[in-house]
Amino acid sequence: MSQSVIFDTDMTFGFPGAPVDSGLALLYLLGQDDIEVAAVTATGSSESIEKTLDAVSWLLRINNRTDIPVVKGCCEPGEYITDAAEFLAENSAESVIISTGPLGNIYGASLLDREFYTHGKQIICSGGLLYPLQTPGWKLTGDIALSRDALAAEHVLNQARNLVLMHMHIGALAALTVDDLFKIREYNVRLYYLVKEYLLSDSCREISGKAAAFLWAMLPALYLGERELFHDTSCGVYADQENLRNGLITLSAKGNQITMPDYITNVDEFFKRMHAGWKASPFQTWPNNRNGKGAVGK
Repeated sequence: MSQSVIFDTDMTFGFPGAPVDSGLALLYLLGQDDIEVAAVTATGSSESIEKTLDAVSWLLRINNRTDIPVVKGCCEPGEYITDAAEFLAENSAESVIISTGPLGNIYGASLLDREFYTHGKQIICSGGLLYPLQTPGWKLTGDIALSRDALAAEHVLNQARNLVLMHMHIGALAALTVDDLFKIREYNVRLYYLVKEYLLSDSCREISGKAAAFLWAMLPALYLGERELFHDTSCGVYADQENLRNGLITLSAKGNQITMPDYITNVDEFFKRMHAGWKASPFQTWPNNRNGKGAVGK
């Protein structure tokens, strides 16, 4: 029996220089026989929500999945009562929520439905730091999700009853490098060129002399489909806005009890299954990914 998933995201996959991890996470989910993507809810973050809507619609279209609804959500912190919040409030009881961006849509759903956290299925989100993260070849890495809407993150982390948090320390173990490009090229040339463009952009750094990008958004997607690849731990967390603005989460025995995996059990197998998921996604031949003006292709 397949699992139903609502993918809540701020992805801008396909735009020049845009991060690729959320788009790759959606591709992975679309390639799983035992996972059904019921909808994608969009949220704004460092880029406008219009870019997210455009990127999601394009990616679904080239995968021949225009049957999947795309719902507009929180454009910026403070705008919580949206179509996406209403959709989550009405449909989350049947679906796991995977969040790869700010948590405004989920917070909005809880404002509309006071029982949202108790009758809903699991929420799996990415982001957050337990301490400042020094990654190989990088300076200190900042949080990329929770800090963008500290109020929403505070509420979700302190109130959600069936929450899995894939923090950024795990993501530091899973860097996509130029070595992976050669594997991607074997099964999808279009994906190869898109990922290559990002890896060679100014947004990426080098690890051991190789261009690399961290796949934060892939963690919740892989956790849903390949849970044995992660070592689960249960812990109490206390979240407050002041710390969350820096992406920091405090552990507390008296805090909200959540699942927070602490490491990947087999990194080689992690990458093997990730590539298998991308290869199985429902496209092999893409149209041109951008039009003449540099926007995502129509």
